[in-house]
Amino acid sequence: MPKPGQFLILLITIAVFFLAGASHALEVAGVITDSETGAPLAQAGVIILNTDLVTLTNADGFYYFPDVPPGAYTFMIGRDNYQTTIVTSIGIGWICGDANSDTDINILDVIYLINFKYKGGPAPSTMASGDVNSDSYINILDIVYLINFKYKGGPAPFCP
Repeated sequence: MPKPGQFLILLITIAVFFLAGASHALEVAGVITDSETGAPLAQAGVIILNTDLVTLTNADGFYYFPDVPPGAYTFMIGRDNYQTTIVTSIGIGWICGDANSDTDINILDVIYLINFKYKGGPAPSTMASGDVNSDSYINILDIVYLINFKYKGGPAPFCP
């Protein structure tokens, strides 16, 4: 029997499936285990905070969310006789700086941000994929930051 206050370990595996009509539908699955023994934990609650997404692990500690939009999430995991565990800033389905969601950071992301900011084009799939300097805004500084990173050896995009 686990001791009260013992932590849970969250392992997340993200499988991306492009479903018809929902190009950003993502399946998120993982296993919750005991931090000391490594044993899978059944009936642990897994919640993606600030969403309606809640599930329980099965007998093998496995959990599954069938349709998670891209974004950065905080997971909360709990079970009787264990301390609740919070895991923050888990990015699902996006790359920091990949404003156009083509899985690469390149000049097309710079053009995408210019089009969004100054021409009324579509917004990046997540705020974080466009806000590469983490100042809570998508603006010219993000465009310059991406150019500096990709073509001048500047620091990599920073997304919380």
